[in-house]
Amino acid sequence: MTAILGITFPIYAAIALGYLVVRQNWFSAADMRTLGKYVMNIALPALLFNAVASRNVTEVFQPGYVLAFAAGGVSMIALAFVWFSFTATDKPRRAIAVLGSTCPNSGFIGFPVMLLIFPDVAGVILALNM
Repeated sequence: MTAILGITFPIYAAIALGYLVVRQNWFSAADMRTLGKYVMNIALPALLFNAVASRNVTEVFQPGYVLAFAAGGVSMIALAFVWFSFTATDKPRRAIAVLGSTCPNSGFIGFPVMLLIFPDVAGVILALNM
């Protein structure tokens, strides 16, 4: 139980801290927009570069893994499209639902969890997924 808490606590603590920061209005909307741009344009690419640059190319690019990942993604898109075609009433809602059901959060949630569980291969998994 303590092992699971040790893995999940930092993630939930970061979520709670983010909630507290927004709730207390410590940053304005413009500040949050700037912080989001920093994360998407600088921090995440730097994380990916670090994960890829420290590995051998044959370790990072595995065609079989990429093919399986792509096949799973396309299958999920097709399944979600059919499902939401019957359940969603308008096209924009269907589009957002399909996007939300097929895009993994590998960079912000998946990588930290993998880094805690499998620190030796987390960078390779992140690079393969991205």
